[in-house]
Amino acid sequence: MSARKLEDGLGNLERAVANLERAPTIPTDGERVAANDRDIAKVTPLIRTTFDFLAQRCRTS
Repeated sequence: MSARKLEDGLGNLERAVANLERAPTIPTDGERVAANDRDIAKVTPLIRTTFDFLAQRCRTS
């Protein structure tokens, strides 16, 4: 993974986490629940990819 892709992924991750932090603790309607689920679905692979990349870098350093 290139450094640019990692930076883009981290930026996306930061935005998704910020969206989740702004969301109410208990969603009040179906649309908010769906929006939160979409944000979580975006964040999960980014977190996994980021940690995989960092683990690989640590092993090769």
